[in-house]
Amino acid sequence: MSAILALTICLVLLTAVLQQSSPTPLFFMPLLFAFLGMVAGFEVSCVGVAGLAVFALCRTAAGHGPIVALEPDSIAARILILQSLIGASFLSSVPIAVSFERHAGMIAQLRQQKAAIIARAAHYKLLADVSADTILVTLQDGTILYASPAAVRLLGIAGSALAGRSAFDLIHPDDKPSVRRSLATLCDGTPEVTTELRLQPNGSAGPIWTEVKTRIAEGKSGRRVEVVSVVRDISNRRAEDDRRKADLIRPDLLANTDPLTGLANRRRFNDHLDKEWRRALREQLDIALIMIDVDLFKAYNDAYGHPTGDIALRQLATIVGTGALRPADLASRIGGEEFAVILPGTFLSGARAVAERIRDGVRDKQIVHEKSPSGFLTVSVGIDCLCPNSILTPQIFIERADRALYRAKARRGSIAIAT
Repeated sequence: MSAILALTICLVLLTAVLQQSSPTPLFFMPLLFAFLGMVAGFEVSCVGVAGLAVFALCRTAAGHGPIVALEPDSIAARILILQSLIGASFLSSVPIAVSFERHAGMIAQLRQQKAAIIARAAHYKLLADVSADTILVTLQDGTILYASPAAVRLLGIAGSALAGRSAFDLIHPDDKPSVRRSLATLCDGTPEVTTELRLQPNGSAGPIWTEVKTRIAEGKSGRRVEVVSVVRDISNRRAEDDRRKADLIRPDLLANTDPLTGLANRRRFNDHLDKEWRRALREQLDIALIMIDVDLFKAYNDAYGHPTGDIALRQLATIVGTGALRPADLASRIGGEEFAVILPGTFLSGARAVAERIRDGVRDKQIVHEKSPSGFLTVSVGIDCLCPNSILTPQIFIERADRALYRAKARRGSIAIAT
């Protein structure tokens, strides 16, 4: 209600009071001024009361109104009585007007704050709706309270469908422990935690690499703790990083790998043998070398062709590779049909067991070879095992194993040990 309307109402009511011949309506004046103070405010009501007082004084001086019914002796007495009544009415209405104005101001301020909060909430919701990142609000136990619309693009699931589900159901099993550790870190007071983890919303679908920035926020109840997470799809970035790493590794890998069999090549064999020889010499450890040669392989190529021979070599390489089980062991293809296995820290008995496993594995593979006395491909194996000293060298080591291999080839499919 506007101040002008309030003044108009008060003027009409005061006019009605002043037209009465009984003093009883005078008791409505405090209520009238209190109403003016509540509606128009303290400052406006002061001006309004002054105007109404002048109007009332003029009417009373002219001999109208309830004051005349009191039969005062003179006009001055009438005016004095009216002034006293107006003053008392005004003073009694002042606390009401001031209190009402203060509360009205507080109410207006609260309304402004509420409007500002609603506007900010709408703004934040708009940001969440248009953000390319997915925003999740969950409880500490993982229950999802809110998921932004971007969840559809990331997970293929609408945000409304995610509400009530556990966020842990979306996380790859291998990454769940790290997520729980991150939550514990947040609860200990860390303001924000950033982690990279895989999401697997559909179980059988491939994992989605994501970067998750997480904060703890106070819930709506003031007591409930909520977790706010911003989830960004980094699958492309991870794929690019993997490609870069592969590009860095590939040249070295190609330079040290036999392209046909995937085993180490002669260059890698020499480097690894030199390194392990020095270590064995320094620590006085035994080292074993197994040399393997495919029997009658030239005849096999002549009979079946080189493509078939390549297939056979790949099959044999798989069997030879079973001899290198420890990180320091190395299986290599060092020639056309010649293989070698380096076994650091291995005694002769262990080396012989590996050699027998390789020889028997080739025999059990039963790769047909019509030119072989057995009817199948076989390998001959030479072994040397020693503890390096200042007189021996890696080259002497290779020559000793090679001479043992030469003796084994004389009996085809056998194993010989260097002496």
